[in-house]
Formats: sequence, C-alpha cells, structure tokens
Amino acid sequence: MRWWIGIIVCCWAGVAWGAPQELSVPMPAARALEQLLALPGAGGSPDPEAVAEIVRVVRTLPDGSALALPKRGGISGAVSVFTVKAPFPRVVSYAYHPDVPSYATMPSSIRFQEWTSEEAKEEMRRLVGDLAAPRVVRGVEREIISPNLDTGGYYEYLQHRTVSLSLVSGTPVLISVACQDQPSSVGKLGLVVGEDRDWNYLFSNTVGLGGFLGWVKSYMYEGCSMTVFVPEGDATRVASFKWLRAGWAEINMVKPEHILAGMRRFAVDFRAVLESPRLPPLAETITLAKKVRALPEDRLQGLVQGVLAPMQSQVRNRSFAASLENGEYRRTLPHEELVRLVFLELWKCRLGRASNPEVCGDAVFSTP
Repeated sequence: MRWWIGIIVCCWAGVAWGAPQELSVPMPAARALEQLLALPGAGGSPDPEAVAEIVRVVRTLPDGSALALPKRGGISGAVSVFTVKAPFPRVVSYAYHPDVPSYATMPSSIRFQEWTSEEAKEEMRRLVGDLAAPRVVRGVEREIISPNLDTGGYYEYLQHRTVSLSLVSGTPVLISVACQDQPSSVGKLGLVVGEDRDWNYLFSNTVGLGGFLGWVKSYMYEGCSMTVFVPEGDATRVASFKWLRAGWAEINMVKPEHILAGMRRFAVDFRAVLESPRLPPLAETITLAKKVRALPEDRLQGLVQGVLAPMQSQVRNRSFAASLENGEYRRTLPHEELVRLVFLELWKCRLGRASNPEVCGDAVFSTP
C-alpha cells in the first residue's frame, strides 16, 4: 500500500517500545519476498507462485503481529499485520483510487501523495473499477509525509511503485510495492498540533528537527516496502513489510521498533476511517475532493483561516505561533496544502469527528 515508504519514524528521538521479536522467514517465503520487492525495478508481472506464498504467510501470521524482519542489505525491517473490518473492495478502492486524496485514509501519515503521470492514474482507475481482472500498474509517486510525533521532522521524496491485482484460487489479492532509491529532501520542521488523532499538522521550511536536534540535516536515504491486502470474509487482512535507512551523515539510525511505531500510527487511522459507519460512498468522496480542488484561491485562503484559528491556542512553538497570529503562515502555504486543510476539515465533519463548524457542509462551496 501507499503509506509505508512515506512513514519515517524518527529513530533518533528514542522510543518507549523494546526490541521486537524477529520473524523467522522460511526460504520459500524469502524467495517470494525478494521476487515481489524487485517488481518496481525489474518490470514484468509478479510470479503467481510468489504471490500465493506471500498470501499463505499473511494468512498464517496472527492478527496484530508486529515483528522484526531479517535485514536486507544491512537495512532494518519489520512486518505488521492487522485486520480492517471492511470488505476488500471498499478498502482497496478508497486506498488506491487516484481521485481520493491519500490523506483521506492516511491523515496522520501523509501530507501529499500523487502519481506523477496521468497514464498511471488512469490505469489505477481501471484497476479499482474491476477487482476481478488481474492488472499491474507501474509509475513514480511524489510523496510528502506528516511530521514525526517525536521530532516534528517531515520529508519529501519520489518513489517507484508497482501495484498488482492478482487472483489466488479465484480470490482477488492486491500487492503494492514501493521503493525509494534516492535520498529524500532534507528533513524540515513540522508540528503535531494537539493530539495526533485530531489530524492537525503544521509545516515550515526550516531545516532541522525539534528540540535539541535543530542542527540536524536528516534524510530518508532509501527504503522498500510491500503491502498485501487479502479478503477475509467481510473484512480485509492487511500486512505491511518495510525496510528503511534514514538518519544523518550517512548513518542509519532506524531500528525495527521505529518502523513498527509508524505502522501503528498508520493502522489506527486507516481502520478508523474505513470502518466508520459514516464513511461517505466512494463517488461522493471523489466529488468532494474535486469540489475542494476547484475552489478559487481566495476562497481557500478564507476557509483555511477558519481551519487554523482554533489551532493557535494549542501551539507552543514561538515561531509557528507568531506566523499563525500575523497570518504569514496561511499566506505562504502552497496551493496543495490549502486544499488538504479544507478537505480534511470537511472530511472530519463527514465522519462525525471534531471539526470547525464554519468549515463544514455544502455552504463551503457557496459564494460568501
């Protein structure tokens, strides 16, 4: 799935969890993993035997598994398994339809994510439109992640992704592999406002991390991940495998427990959105996103002012607080961030979560 390469867990900040147990990977599963992880670079279609073997592993691992993986090229890895109480078509359609913003299902993990070619977007529309037809889609994605909970660091990078829809004994299975082979942009300082579950994040252009790490020039150097979606009755089992090298001065600071912390963060909101009884139909979600993107710049600016206003009292960082108070923060936001802020506030409203009543409902799209 799209989120794991995007999630860097700031391993240099220290994490409370102990080292996880390492999963013993039998040779058939190890070969299958390597074959599938090579897809973004090797081309071609996934080996049916490799797909079947990975599906067997995913079905065998207990729900809630969070384990270290053997290193690949000296890079730490981890695997996480969880179940979404929603049918396979719903999960896959919301997670992969290119007209549904990634932050709709991954609000605490992704700031921005998009295929860089229209051809890949159109292929993905075809894939989610017919989940009974095997298909392989390849392309490059641009991704910006949300601020890290400990240090506030966030990163932007390109990644090569292959999404494969296969049939295993007549059952559809989706496997998404993403590999980042070039370093990200230098880490910049962001801010989690209030509780992470509120989905409120601020972003600056300041290089460095929070606290005593303001001097650090950190990067996500390279990584590879694979997400597997397997139907399980009226639910969907999700397994994510991820390896990541990140840090500064070319020193890798990542441990499996840091990767698992990011996976936990993702899974909480992914499940909350897709299991919500108030989740709008897919077509309505796509329409909402298109309507927000079509809003004039001045209207977006006005709405974002209403979104940011309640955050001011929660911000303790002096630089962020000052730029919010004098309006500089809002005025210098890129268009895609204005769209994200307005969509997410409307999305919270649709899902019945705490939101600003001034940015809720169809009145947003009326001329003020």
